[in-house]
Formats: sequence, structure tokens, C-alpha cells
Amino acid sequence: MLHVACGKSTLQLPTSSYLTTQKQLPLIERLVNEGEKNMWQKWASFSLDCHGIVNGEDFAPAAQFDKVIGGKFSCKTAFDPSGEFVVSAGSKPKGKMFVRVPVTNCESNNDTVNSAFAYWLPALLSNLPPGPLNLHTGDETVLVIEQGDTGFLLVVMDQEYEED
Repeated sequence: MLHVACGKSTLQLPTSSYLTTQKQLPLIERLVNEGEKNMWQKWASFSLDCHGIVNGEDFAPAAQFDKVIGGKFSCKTAFDPSGEFVVSAGSKPKGKMFVRVPVTNCESNNDTVNSAFAYWLPALLSNLPPGPLNLHTGDETVLVIEQGDTGFLLVVMDQEYEED
């Protein structure tokens, strides 16, 4: 059994003798190490042009997406260089929900960048630790959220998506 704990939340997952991600672990470790060394300016060959500080508690409403719009849905993020990170979910026919998170100490190329994720993004965001977190992202690439003091690191891979 795999046990993951963060704050007051705990996740338990059954394990199996075959883990597809185990084969990719050396690659992921290398990418994380390289990202840390270059201060999250890049993930593999993708530029992470947007950086800022967010508050972990501000993502809590995203955990309610499934209760409000139900079922499996696509999630999108937008980093606005004016100081806002938006997480949205849903579609026109089923309805949409948005969570707007203030960003301080913004660094960007002055363009809004977007990425897409699956329905599990809100569950991941609901486990963020409280307090200030460093956020790093780029256009159609990974989302990296870290808290240096505690060693917390969340790297979420983006995915292809269909327009609503």
C-alpha cells in the first residue's frame, strides 16, 4: 500500500507488482534535479516563463469542482502577468467553475500562458500546504508548485485537450 500524507490529508493507494511509472522514475528524477538547478526556468526543453508566489489555501475552492459540475471534466490554468492564476474546469454544456488565485512577485514575459489538465488537478491542488508557495509554469507545459522550507514539490504534467 502506498501512503501519501500532506498536512491533514492522507491518500492510500493499492500497489501492484507492475508500475508503469517506475520505468520513468529516473527520467522524472533527472528533470526535477535539472529544474531545481536552473531555478525552474525550464522543464526539459520547455521554457517556464511565469513565476510567482501564491497562497496554498487559495486553491481550496478547486476541490469542490466535482461537487458543483460533477463527473470527469477538463481543467485549464491561466497565468495572467497582472497577478492572477486562474484554475477553471468544466464545459459549456455542463457548466464551468473558476478559482482565481492572487499571485505576488510575478515574473513573466507579459503574455498570459495556458495549460490543460485532467479532472484530477483539483484533488492535487487540495493537498497543497498552507502558506506561501512558489509557482512556475509556461505555455502548454508543466505546473510546478514548491515550498522550499518544507521540501514540498508538486509537478503536474499538462495534456492535450479538446476545446469546450
